[in-house]
Amino acid sequence: MKTSFILFLLLIIVSSAFAQQNPVHWQCTAKRIGDRTYELHFMATIDSPWHIYARQNDPELVLPTNINIAYNDNIRLQDTLIESGRLESRKEHQTGEMINYYPEHVDFIQTVKLKTNSITRIKGSIDYMACTNERCLPQAKQSFNIVITPRAASAYDFKLKNSKGKTVNLSDFRGKVVVLDFWFTGCINCRNFYQNSLSVSERLFTHNSKVVFMSICIDKEKRTWLNSLEKGGYASMQAINLYTGGLGDQHPVLRQFNVSSYPQPIVINKRGEIVAGYHPVNSDSLAAKELANTIAGLLKE
Repeated sequence: MKTSFILFLLLIIVSSAFAQQNPVHWQCTAKRIGDRTYELHFMATIDSPWHIYARQNDPELVLPTNINIAYNDNIRLQDTLIESGRLESRKEHQTGEMINYYPEHVDFIQTVKLKTNSITRIKGSIDYMACTNERCLPQAKQSFNIVITPRAASAYDFKLKNSKGKTVNLSDFRGKVVVLDFWFTGCINCRNFYQNSLSVSERLFTHNSKVVFMSICIDKEKRTWLNSLEKGGYASMQAINLYTGGLGDQHPVLRQFNVSSYPQPIVINKRGEIVAGYHPVNSDSLAAKELANTIAGLLKE
Protein backbone atom coordinates (compact mmCIF):
# COMPACT_ATOMS: atom_id res chain seq x y z
CA MET A 1 0.00 0.00 0.00
CA LYS A 2 2.79 2.43 0.95
CA THR A 3 4.78 1.55 -2.19
CA SER A 4 1.75 2.13 -4.40
CA PHE A 5 1.16 5.52 -2.78
CA ILE A 6 4.79 6.57 -3.34
CA LEU A 7 4.60 5.51 -6.99
CA PHE A 8 1.39 7.48 -7.36
CA LEU A 9 3.04 10.60 -5.93
CA LEU A 10 6.02 10.19 -8.25
CA LEU A 11 3.67 9.89 -11.19
CA ILE A 12 1.95 13.14 -10.22
CA ILE A 13 5.31 14.93 -9.82
CA VAL A 14 6.60 13.73 -13.17
CA SER A 15 3.33 14.60 -14.91
CA SER A 16 3.30 18.04 -13.32
CA ALA A 17 6.88 18.72 -14.35
CA PHE A 18 6.10 17.62 -17.88
CA ALA A 19 3.05 19.88 -18.05
CA GLN A 20 5.07 22.90 -16.96
CA GLN A 21 7.64 22.53 -19.73
CA ASN A 22 7.86 25.28 -22.32
CA PRO A 23 10.07 23.85 -25.06
CA VAL A 24 9.06 26.43 -27.72
CA HIS A 25 10.48 29.95 -27.55
CA TRP A 26 8.94 32.61 -29.80
CA GLN A 27 10.33 35.89 -31.08
CA CYS A 28 8.09 38.11 -33.22
CA THR A 29 9.62 40.98 -35.20
CA ALA A 30 9.11 43.15 -38.28
CA LYS A 31 11.69 43.75 -41.03
CA ARG A 32 11.39 46.55 -43.59
CA ILE A 33 11.87 45.28 -47.16
CA GLY A 34 10.49 48.16 -49.20
CA ASP A 35 8.43 51.33 -49.18
CA ARG A 36 5.86 50.74 -46.42
CA THR A 37 6.38 47.02 -46.93
CA TYR A 38 7.46 44.74 -44.10
CA GLU A 39 8.03 41.09 -43.34
CA LEU A 40 6.52 39.88 -40.09
CA HIS A 41 8.70 37.11 -38.67
CA PHE A 42 7.27 34.63 -36.17
CA MET A 43 10.37 32.67 -35.19
CA ALA A 44 10.22 29.57 -33.00
CA THR A 45 13.27 28.04 -31.36
CA ILE A 46 12.41 24.51 -30.24
CA ASP A 47 14.22 22.50 -27.59
CA SER A 48 15.32 18.97 -28.51
CA PRO A 49 13.65 16.43 -28.77
CA TRP A 50 10.50 18.53 -29.30
CA HIS A 51 8.93 19.72 -32.54
CA ILE A 52 5.91 21.73 -33.71
CA TYR A 53 3.71 21.00 -36.68
CA ALA A 54 3.70 22.66 -40.08
CA ARG A 55 0.59 24.48 -41.24
CA GLN A 56 -0.04 21.85 -43.90
CA ASN A 57 -1.33 18.95 -41.82
CA ASP A 58 -4.61 17.17 -41.27
CA PRO A 59 -6.13 18.86 -38.16
CA GLU A 60 -7.83 15.55 -37.33
CA LEU A 61 -4.38 14.03 -36.71
CA VAL A 62 -2.28 16.87 -35.27
CA LEU A 63 -2.66 20.57 -34.47
CA PRO A 64 -1.16 22.63 -37.33
CA THR A 65 0.61 25.81 -36.25
CA ASN A 66 -1.67 28.76 -36.98
CA ILE A 67 -0.71 32.45 -37.09
CA ASN A 68 -3.72 34.64 -36.26
CA ILE A 69 -3.21 38.30 -37.18
CA ALA A 70 -5.90 40.56 -35.75
CA TYR A 71 -7.64 42.99 -38.09
CA ASN A 72 -5.84 46.32 -38.52
CA ASP A 73 -7.19 48.90 -40.96
CA ASN A 74 -3.67 50.19 -41.73
CA ILE A 75 -2.24 46.94 -43.09
CA ARG A 76 -2.82 44.82 -46.15
CA LEU A 77 -1.58 41.24 -46.21
CA GLN A 78 0.66 40.52 -49.21
CA ASP A 79 1.01 37.03 -50.70
CA THR A 80 0.59 33.98 -48.47
CA LEU A 81 2.34 33.13 -45.25
CA ILE A 82 5.50 31.09 -45.88
CA GLU A 83 7.50 28.75 -43.65
CA SER A 84 11.28 28.57 -43.46
CA GLY A 85 12.90 25.70 -41.58
CA ARG A 86 14.04 22.09 -41.78
CA LEU A 87 10.77 20.35 -42.57
CA GLU A 88 10.61 16.67 -41.61
CA SER A 89 7.85 14.14 -42.26
CA ARG A 90 6.76 10.79 -40.91
CA LYS A 91 3.93 8.42 -41.80
CA GLU A 92 1.06 8.05 -39.39
CA HIS A 93 0.80 4.32 -38.67
CA GLN A 94 -2.98 3.85 -38.72
CA THR A 95 -4.00 6.10 -41.65
CA GLY A 96 -0.77 6.12 -43.64
CA GLU A 97 -0.97 9.93 -43.97
CA MET A 98 2.21 12.01 -43.81
CA ILE A 99 2.67 14.31 -40.81
CA ASN A 100 4.89 17.37 -41.36
CA TYR A 101 6.77 19.03 -38.52
CA TYR A 102 9.71 21.28 -37.64
CA PRO A 103 12.39 20.42 -35.08
CA GLU A 104 14.89 22.97 -33.72
CA HIS A 105 13.76 26.10 -35.59
CA VAL A 106 11.15 27.51 -37.94
CA ASP A 107 10.33 31.02 -39.15
CA PHE A 108 6.79 31.85 -40.30
CA ILE A 109 6.91 34.92 -42.56
CA GLN A 110 4.01 37.14 -43.58
CA THR A 111 4.53 40.19 -45.80
CA VAL A 112 2.35 43.24 -45.08
CA LYS A 113 1.94 46.63 -46.72
CA LEU A 114 1.10 49.71 -44.65
CA LYS A 115 -1.62 51.94 -46.09
CA THR A 116 -0.22 55.05 -44.35
CA ASN A 117 3.06 56.04 -42.71
CA SER A 118 1.61 56.10 -39.19
CA ILE A 119 2.99 53.98 -36.37
CA THR A 120 1.19 50.65 -36.58
CA ARG A 121 0.65 48.03 -33.90
CA ILE A 122 0.02 44.48 -35.15
CA LYS A 123 -1.50 42.11 -32.61
CA GLY A 124 -2.52 38.50 -32.70
CA SER A 125 -1.71 35.04 -31.46
CA ILE A 126 -0.04 31.79 -32.48
CA ASP A 127 -1.75 28.46 -31.85
CA TYR A 128 0.61 25.48 -31.76
CA MET A 129 1.31 22.14 -30.12
CA ALA A 130 4.71 20.79 -29.06
CA CYS A 131 5.38 17.06 -29.28
CA THR A 132 8.15 14.52 -29.14
CA ASN A 133 7.89 11.17 -30.91
CA GLU A 134 6.27 9.73 -27.77
CA ARG A 135 4.13 12.45 -26.20
CA CYS A 136 2.57 15.89 -26.65
CA LEU A 137 1.89 18.94 -24.54
CA PRO A 138 -1.61 20.48 -24.62
CA GLN A 139 -2.38 23.10 -27.22
CA ALA A 140 -0.60 26.39 -26.46
CA LYS A 141 -1.19 30.00 -27.45
CA GLN A 142 1.49 32.71 -27.81
CA SER A 143 0.33 36.31 -28.09
CA PHE A 144 2.30 38.86 -30.08
CA ASN A 145 2.33 42.65 -30.28
CA ILE A 146 4.56 44.05 -33.03
CA VAL A 147 5.01 47.81 -33.44
CA ILE A 148 6.04 49.05 -36.89
CA THR A 149 7.49 52.54 -37.06
CA PRO A 150 7.77 53.69 -40.68
CA ARG A 151 11.05 55.31 -41.65
CA ALA A 152 11.25 59.07 -41.01
CA ALA A 153 8.06 59.22 -38.96
CA SER A 154 8.38 62.47 -37.01
CA ALA A 155 7.76 62.23 -33.28
CA TYR A 156 4.82 64.17 -31.89
CA ASP A 157 6.11 67.35 -30.23
CA PHE A 158 4.40 67.04 -26.86
CA LYS A 159 4.37 69.45 -23.93
CA LEU A 160 4.23 67.86 -20.48
CA LYS A 161 5.08 68.99 -16.98
CA ASN A 162 7.96 67.44 -15.04
CA SER A 163 8.09 66.59 -11.34
CA LYS A 164 8.93 70.23 -10.50
CA GLY A 165 6.01 71.63 -12.47
CA LYS A 166 8.10 72.92 -15.36
CA THR A 167 6.78 72.41 -18.91
CA VAL A 168 9.04 70.25 -21.10
CA ASN A 169 8.84 70.26 -24.91
CA LEU A 170 10.17 67.29 -26.86
CA SER A 171 11.49 69.66 -29.56
CA ASP A 172 13.86 71.17 -26.98
CA PHE A 173 15.98 68.02 -27.35
CA ARG A 174 16.39 68.05 -31.15
CA GLY A 175 19.96 66.96 -31.91
CA LYS A 176 19.93 64.33 -29.16
CA VAL A 177 18.86 60.69 -28.96
CA VAL A 178 15.72 60.53 -26.80
CA VAL A 179 14.46 57.39 -25.06
CA LEU A 180 10.82 57.56 -23.94
CA ASP A 181 9.31 55.09 -21.50
CA PHE A 182 5.55 55.04 -20.84
CA TRP A 183 4.49 53.43 -17.54
CA PHE A 184 2.09 53.48 -14.59
CA THR A 185 2.26 52.55 -10.91
CA GLY A 186 1.29 48.92 -10.30
CA CYS A 187 2.49 47.72 -13.70
CA ILE A 188 4.87 44.89 -12.74
CA ASN A 189 6.19 44.61 -16.30
CA CYS A 190 6.96 48.36 -16.30
CA ARG A 191 8.92 47.90 -13.09
CA ASN A 192 10.80 44.89 -14.44
CA PHE A 193 11.65 46.64 -17.71
CA TYR A 194 13.04 49.67 -15.92
CA GLN A 195 15.07 47.74 -13.38
CA ASN A 196 16.41 45.03 -15.70
CA SER A 197 16.76 46.86 -19.02
CA LEU A 198 16.23 50.62 -19.11
CA SER A 199 18.40 51.31 -16.07
CA VAL A 200 21.24 49.40 -17.75
CA SER A 201 21.24 51.83 -20.68
CA GLU A 202 20.93 54.80 -18.33
CA ARG A 203 24.12 53.72 -16.58
CA LEU A 204 25.92 53.08 -19.88
CA PHE A 205 25.13 56.55 -21.25
CA THR A 206 24.98 58.53 -18.02
CA HIS A 207 27.88 60.79 -19.05
CA ASN A 208 26.78 61.26 -22.64
CA SER A 209 25.05 64.62 -23.08
CA LYS A 210 23.67 63.49 -26.46
CA VAL A 211 21.36 60.91 -24.85
CA VAL A 212 18.21 61.88 -22.94
CA PHE A 213 15.99 59.52 -20.97
CA MET A 214 12.37 60.54 -20.39
CA SER A 215 9.71 58.68 -18.46
CA ILE A 216 6.03 59.46 -19.02
CA CYS A 217 3.65 58.29 -16.31
CA ILE A 218 -0.11 57.92 -16.83
CA ASP A 219 -1.13 57.66 -13.15
CA LYS A 220 -4.44 59.40 -12.44
CA GLU A 221 -3.21 60.76 -9.09
CA LYS A 222 -0.17 63.04 -9.04
CA ARG A 223 0.76 61.96 -5.51
CA THR A 224 0.86 58.32 -6.61
CA TRP A 225 3.27 59.25 -9.42
CA LEU A 226 5.54 61.29 -7.13
CA ASN A 227 5.62 58.53 -4.51
CA SER A 228 6.68 56.00 -7.17
CA LEU A 229 9.43 58.35 -8.36
CA GLU A 230 10.74 58.75 -4.82
CA LYS A 231 10.90 54.98 -4.35
CA GLY A 232 12.81 54.54 -7.62
CA GLY A 233 11.10 51.37 -8.75
CA TYR A 234 9.82 52.58 -12.12
CA ALA A 235 12.09 55.44 -13.17
CA SER A 236 15.30 57.20 -12.24
CA MET A 237 15.34 60.60 -10.57
CA GLN A 238 18.15 61.48 -13.00
CA ALA A 239 15.75 61.03 -15.94
CA ILE A 240 13.32 63.68 -17.14
CA ASN A 241 10.15 62.47 -15.48
CA LEU A 242 6.89 63.69 -17.02
CA TYR A 243 3.22 63.34 -16.14
CA THR A 244 0.03 63.27 -18.21
CA GLY A 245 -1.67 65.64 -15.79
CA GLY A 246 -4.26 63.26 -14.40
CA LEU A 247 -5.69 62.40 -17.84
CA GLY A 248 -4.23 58.91 -17.60
CA ASP A 249 -4.48 56.93 -20.81
CA GLN A 250 -6.78 59.57 -22.33
CA HIS A 251 -3.97 62.07 -22.86
CA PRO A 252 -3.35 62.91 -26.56
CA VAL A 253 0.33 61.96 -26.27
CA LEU A 254 -0.64 58.29 -25.96
CA ARG A 255 -2.79 58.41 -29.07
CA GLN A 256 -0.08 60.22 -31.04
CA PHE A 257 2.49 57.56 -30.14
CA ASN A 258 -0.04 54.71 -30.49
CA VAL A 259 0.51 53.51 -26.92
CA SER A 260 -2.07 51.02 -25.67
CA SER A 261 -0.11 48.70 -23.36
CA TYR A 262 2.85 49.04 -21.05
CA PRO A 263 5.77 49.32 -20.76
CA GLN A 264 6.22 51.06 -24.11
CA PRO A 265 9.75 52.24 -24.88
CA ILE A 266 10.19 54.51 -27.92
CA VAL A 267 13.52 55.74 -29.29
CA ILE A 268 13.82 59.03 -31.22
CA ASN A 269 16.87 59.98 -33.28
CA LYS A 270 18.67 63.33 -33.44
CA ARG A 271 16.38 64.53 -36.24
CA GLY A 272 13.28 64.00 -34.10
CA GLU A 273 12.21 60.85 -35.96
CA ILE A 274 10.91 57.68 -34.32
CA VAL A 275 13.30 54.87 -35.15
CA ALA A 276 12.24 52.19 -32.67
CA GLY A 277 8.96 51.54 -30.96
CA TYR A 278 8.80 48.04 -29.56
CA HIS A 279 7.68 46.01 -26.61
CA PRO A 280 10.50 44.45 -24.60
CA VAL A 281 11.30 40.89 -25.63
CA ASN A 282 10.86 38.08 -23.14
CA SER A 283 14.49 37.93 -22.08
CA ASP A 284 15.63 40.89 -19.95
CA SER A 285 19.19 40.52 -21.21
CA LEU A 286 18.02 40.68 -24.82
CA ALA A 287 15.89 43.76 -24.15
CA ALA A 288 18.79 45.55 -22.43
CA LYS A 289 21.20 44.69 -25.24
CA GLU A 290 18.77 45.69 -27.99
CA LEU A 291 18.08 49.09 -26.42
CA ALA A 292 21.76 49.84 -25.77
CA ASN A 293 22.72 48.83 -29.32
CA THR A 294 19.96 51.02 -30.78
CA ILE A 295 21.16 54.06 -28.83
CA ALA A 296 24.81 53.45 -29.71
CA GLY A 297 23.96 53.13 -33.41
CA LEU A 298 21.99 56.40 -33.44
CA LEU A 299 24.85 58.29 -31.80
CA LYS A 300 27.04 57.42 -34.80
CA GLU A 301 24.66 59.03 -37.28
